[in-house]
Amino acid sequence: MSRRIPGSERTREGLRDLIEGRLSSEAGRSELVRLATRLIIEA
Repeated sequence: MSRRIPGSERTREGLRDLIEGRLSSEAGRSELVRLATRLIIEA
């Protein structure tokens, strides 16, 4: 049986990946704001 991963944890993983790799572009910064806002709502 597989373990269910909460949405907030998936969002945190996406934020980590984004911070570690793509923050140099404008699209990366926009995605960062979007994911951070999503995480706040999920919490």
